[in-house]
Amino acid sequence: MLQDRQDVQDQGRVGRDIQSVRSSARSALDRNRQSLYISVKKVRTLMSTTTVNIAFQENLLHDIDRVARSESRSRSEFLREAARAYIQRKQRWADVFTMGRGIAKAKGLLPTDVSKEIKAHRKSKASRS
Repeated sequence: MLQDRQDVQDQGRVGRDIQSVRSSARSALDRNRQSLYISVKKVRTLMSTTTVNIAFQENLLHDIDRVARSESRSRSEFLREAARAYIQRKQRWADVFTMGRGIAKAKGLLPTDVSKEIKAHRKSKASRS
């Protein structure tokens, strides 16, 4: 009979999904015909969450739900990941522009020099096509 988390650990069942725990629980009940106790340990996270209300157009919300469902995620998980990805992308571009400004300053380039170089590169690339 499973009595507590230690019993589950002793039987090598830590980290299994809830269906396999339920299945094991049913078989333990069938064998013993006694009470079954399973304790669930609450895990504290380092970051707290805050609930927010956001308005979406209906078609966008439908798309969000469709993609979240296809990835077996909740709407909240999907939107958190989307926000993280957006913030990371913005930071990467900010880093690229900061690096570009640093290189331009070190080489004494002006914005007009950079524009001329870009135009020349695009022109040579177009003539190769």
